[in-house]
Amino acid sequence: MKFFARLRYIYRFRGLIYSFVARDLKTRYRGSALGFLWSFLDPLINSAVLWAVYTFIFAKGIPNLPLFLISGVISWNFFGGTIAGSTLSVVSNGNLLKKIRLPREVFPIATMLANLVHYTLAFLVLIIVVVITHPPFNPVAWLFIPIVVALIALVALGFGLTLSAISVYFRDTPHITDSVLRIWYFMTPIFYQVSAVPKRYLNVYLLNPGASGVTALREIVLNGRIPEPKLFLFLGGAAVILMVIGMSTFSRLEKGFADEV
Repeated sequence: MKFFARLRYIYRFRGLIYSFVARDLKTRYRGSALGFLWSFLDPLINSAVLWAVYTFIFAKGIPNLPLFLISGVISWNFFGGTIAGSTLSVVSNGNLLKKIRLPREVFPIATMLANLVHYTLAFLVLIIVVVITHPPFNPVAWLFIPIVVALIALVALGFGLTLSAISVYFRDTPHITDSVLRIWYFMTPIFYQVSAVPKRYLNVYLLNPGASGVTALREIVLNGRIPEPKLFLFLGGAAVILMVIGMSTFSRLEKGFADEV
């Protein structure tokens, strides 16, 4: 009950969360000539580099390679970007912690929502690629995209809540997180197919929420199929577990935030 009461309390500050999201979006591209266009250009550039490097090595035989790559890149950018950004979200708002009484969870939540805005903009690039390449299209399957994205967001937020709280006390946390995310990138099927994983290890591999999230999205946009139930089971299970861990860890550690930041 305390968990849901806390969620209701945080929801009361939704206006403040929206203000933080707007601030993060403005800060990210402040002074940039292209501004929000980078939300479109970044996944295009990353996908183009992957295509150029891997098309004759790892990506042989992958149908609709542009859509395959762009779907993986934008999903990873959202997932990894939320985790990395959330890790510093409390520390970087230390002055506000001492001036305003508010639920401190609003900082990683605002970071996740800001990254969700960029993901939404980048998804427009994916839709353009879909229109150009004509993959199998199933409108019913596309209705599951918001569910997949929401579960990816909750998994990333769960990690973000835990790491943002720990980083207040252990300032090496962001550096460790960046290193882990580099390894995690290669453990996620961004530029290779899940079929490359031996079948006897596949279920264990899909416990990686990055892998199950990318695979679920590709099933929809690339193959026109509703993802297998086990993908929702793995991703949903990870979302619930990590959110509970994140909220409880954050709650236990937040008492000393004002003294540490």
